[in-house]
Amino acid sequence: MGRVQRSKAWHRWVIGLGVLAFASMGCSPSTLWFMAGGSERKQNAEYPLPPKDGKKDITVLILSTASPTLGVEFAGADREIAALIGKKMMDQSKDGKHPVKVIEQSKLQRFKNSHNNWQTLGTASIGKQLGADYVIEFNLEAISMFQAEFAREFCQGRAAMTVTVFDVDSPEAPKYTYPYNPQLPEKDVLSFPPAHYRQFMIDRFATELSWKNIPHVGGNEIANVR
Repeated sequence: MGRVQRSKAWHRWVIGLGVLAFASMGCSPSTLWFMAGGSERKQNAEYPLPPKDGKKDITVLILSTASPTLGVEFAGADREIAALIGKKMMDQSKDGKHPVKVIEQSKLQRFKNSHNNWQTLGTASIGKQLGADYVIEFNLEAISMFQAEFAREFCQGRAAMTVTVFDVDSPEAPKYTYPYNPQLPEKDVLSFPPAHYRQFMIDRFATELSWKNIPHVGGNEIANVR
């Protein structure tokens, strides 16, 4: 066996050992794929946001609303998700041809404070006044961490959201409208405390929602919580 062949065989053997080691730790196939080099390949967005003519950056405003019936433990969850979506969109796109710039939630809040009639303004109009190319608006209709069948011994996150995307130059109708109804892995509360599981839920929802609109690294499934 030549030197090159021995080197390739050694490389495959080392990768094989690594895969077995990570599998024994409970990593999902998508995690193994990511760690084995799949991270270089990006998947296309399901609902892409094309750049405007003559612009490299894509500027996005994220708006969120929530049902008043959400439980106390999820007060403000929509705003947490919105902030994380923005961060993840910028992180995933910063090295791409068309990086995403997200308007800060603090700037949006200042706009609301200075416009008493902001709720009567159209979504696209708000985005245009703040300098956005697109507005991603999601309504958090329901969210839960405990399911009745588990008697609070296990966490299993679920949510129901509707997402609407507007092109500020075409305000008469949404560019996209789609549902997002995730159901996450269950975990017992002794090994994974509810406070940690809640953060996992928020982070995962934000990741998957960010992937809807930008090319992204990773598989269709995010690694299961461990």
